[in-house]
Amino acid sequence: MSMFVSQDDTVEYSFYCKMQGYRITILDIEDWEKLDEERQQTYEKHKVVFKPLTWGAQTECRSAGIYENPETGFREWDGERYVLEKLCRVVVDWDFVDEDKDGEKVKVPVSREAIRHLHPAFGDHLVRVYDKKTELTEQEEKN
Repeated sequence: MSMFVSQDDTVEYSFYCKMQGYRITILDIEDWEKLDEERQQTYEKHKVVFKPLTWGAQTECRSAGIYENPETGFREWDGERYVLEKLCRVVVDWDFVDEDKDGEKVKVPVSREAIRHLHPAFGDHLVRVYDKKTELTEQEEKN
């Protein structure tokens, strides 16, 4: 067992989602499978690939969340900056598409700008999923 994080390691997350106006519904595969076939048809399947953070990258994410408040001169914590930096570092691939200016569907490359434009509920969901998939469970901690 290595104490070092390999940058070749990835964690895949597949899920289903549907948009209704500005509202987004996200289901894990297990929850989607519980739906009847007609309702399943209303969802699109997607995949996101994460890479695990190294200790150094995690520290840099934390540092990104600290800023100097211009009104008080004190350093303060901004959780949103931290989460944005974390997502930008851990998301390495996805299968999201959007329409280009000609109306053609094209894959959206993973970038800071694209991550900044994710639906807020979806961005929060990705952070929770990443944390759940990369943290030790209670049973693993006991062993």
